[in-house]
Formats: sequence, structure tokens, C-alpha cells
Amino acid sequence: MEISLFMQLLFITLIIFFNKDIYVPGFKQLLKRSPYMDSLISIGTITAYFYSIMMLLLLWNEVGDTLDKHIYFKSTGIILVFISLGKYLEEKTKRKTSESLKKLIELQPRTATII
Repeated sequence: MEISLFMQLLFITLIIFFNKDIYVPGFKQLLKRSPYMDSLISIGTITAYFYSIMMLLLLWNEVGDTLDKHIYFKSTGIILVFISLGKYLEEKTKRKTSESLKKLIELQPRTATII
């Protein structure tokens, strides 16, 4: 049994924990029957996570090679890291846009002279 598989399990569990802001609203909207992007991400990554845990348990009970077992911990982690990065960049861009609009509004003259 490879120790790297257990390390992957540990790291992916931490990544999922730190991305709970994707899972909580995603599953709430799914239960309300109005899914959106976070719902799809939640379903896909949780499914891959638990499937990989099942494969890891099967591998642990058998003496076998990891090449014939499909374990998707890395894929789950990469998807969550990219989604988190995208949300961070989106929030940063919104913040800069708001600041730019406020500065633009401050440049507006207070009074106008009609000729």
C-alpha cells in the first residue's frame, strides 16, 4: 500500500474542508431544486472523493497494484483549487471595479452651469 494515497486522502480532505463555502450553498440549492455551478461542483467532487475512498479501501483489503484502481483524489483537488482561485480572482476584480467606479463618481462636478 502506498503512503502517497493516504497523503492524497489527507490533503483532499483538508481542501474539501476549506472549500465548504462551495458545498453548503451548493447542496442547499440542490435540495431546493434550483442547482447552479456550485451544486454541480459539489456533486462531482464529493462523488469522486467517496468513490476514491471506496477504491482505497478495496486496495487496502486486497494485495494489488494501484494501476488497475481508479483513484481520483488528485482530480478532485485540482478542480477545487481552480474553482477557489477563480472565485478569488472574481472577488478581487469586483472589488477593484467598485473602487474605480467610486473614484469616477467622485470626479463628477457638484454643480453645473447651464448656458
